[in-house]
Amino acid sequence: MRREIVDPAHGGHNHSYHGTLRGLLLFGLLTGQRQYVDTVEATYRKAVRGRLVKESGWAPHDLGKTGFPNEHGDPVNEPASTGDSAQLALWLALRAGCDDLLDDVERLVRARLLPSQCTWAVGSLTAGGRTPREVGAWSVYGPCHAGKGCTPDVHAAVIHTLCDVYRDIITRTATGVRVNLHFSAENEWLRTTATRSGGKARLSVRIKRPDNVWIRVPGWAPEASLRLTVDGQPLTPRRLGVFAWIPASALKAGSEIVLVHDLPERRTEEKMPSGRTYTFAWYGDEIVGVSPQDGSLSGSFYPKLENKGE
Repeated sequence: MRREIVDPAHGGHNHSYHGTLRGLLLFGLLTGQRQYVDTVEATYRKAVRGRLVKESGWAPHDLGKTGFPNEHGDPVNEPASTGDSAQLALWLALRAGCDDLLDDVERLVRARLLPSQCTWAVGSLTAGGRTPREVGAWSVYGPCHAGKGCTPDVHAAVIHTLCDVYRDIITRTATGVRVNLHFSAENEWLRTTATRSGGKARLSVRIKRPDNVWIRVPGWAPEASLRLTVDGQPLTPRRLGVFAWIPASALKAGSEIVLVHDLPERRTEEKMPSGRTYTFAWYGDEIVGVSPQDGSLSGSFYPKLENKGE
């Protein structure tokens, strides 16, 4: 990433920069000019991931000069750039062979886009409700990890990303049907049901039309905890990259493949431009607690993380 993009004197805009990267990637893919694809991939891996969009999914509205600070002096954040980043990772994975980036797609959706959606009931603003426009929407947020509402262009951008993600949960390839993301979905070949409880993630894949099936194994899932069954019987699958392969010969219409693995617990810290530091508790790729918590509990993206001594 060029230094002037984040220069303190540069009035940059994260969402616009991501738009440029997405355009360059699509141009390279359309024209067959691999140098554009490789450059965007390198920019994503070395500059976007973890910097312009942090692991939690926090993404500043401003790059370089802070034009819109919040009460702590940090730039306000917007999920449009988080969605852009997820979309970049999705396109790089499915169109440019960077399958490992599917982990990023799922993490950004689970850890940020879904928790930051405004799902409050419609009601009187004085009673804490929201207008019809706000319900189900996303917005530019003042607090780093709270403050739901509706900013129409941001809402549209996130919906664009989520439509792309949903369409590509299950895809058909020349070698079979791929389950790229561990979300619930259905098409003419498969029905997937993703659940999480008790420190375990469970993905059920119900076969509608038998074919070779490829199921992505999350890169962060503890290998020793992986359990794969077909119609209740344990199966040791062939692994190719990030995918587990179940041959069509092991399946029939109505068969159920189940993949189970642990959700490892961990804690991370993210330092904001102001110096303010947030601590996150994770189960796998999902945030389950934050400290400190901005704003009210009802407007926070995550539950309060109780630390010893508090």
